[in-house]
Amino acid sequence: MTTEATIPCLHDLQAALSRPFPSEAIEVKPGALTKDRSRGLALAYGDPRKYMERLDEVIGPADWSVAYSILPHGVVCRLTILGITKEDVGDYPTDAGDPNRLTTAAMQAFKRACALYGLGRYLYDLPQVWADYDEAKRAFKDPRGIVHKIYFLAGLAADSR
Repeated sequence: MTTEATIPCLHDLQAALSRPFPSEAIEVKPGALTKDRSRGLALAYGDPRKYMERLDEVIGPADWSVAYSILPHGVVCRLTILGITKEDVGDYPTDAGDPNRLTTAAMQAFKRACALYGLGRYLYDLPQVWADYDEAKRAFKDPRGIVHKIYFLAGLAADSR
């Protein structure tokens, strides 16, 4: 009796790639601040390592790869999954003195390329929430609470897996 190994089709894996990350994997950064800098518009984002973990889990570490090209104002990421390649760009931060400019642009490009496959794309559509901001720490006062509120407003379970 022989059994043939079935090669996964990217279309069949779309739901698993696109499912929301657990809220614990999400962080927030300010997209805008009030004039007195006491409140900020919270933008949700995921750590690129979580994207890589999802790709390893759903696709398998041997069946996806990335390649980067450095441009004068950013980085292009070419993400190949099961032989299909899509690409997007990440811009260098405006602070020219930032020692992590290249890494920041590369990871932005990587996450944008992932979104072309549906991975993390839901983050762009989450509700916008204004929250208390600590200017001295340059951070939100209750980031976990903010993420839980955003997930609640979006109708997502906090522990989506």
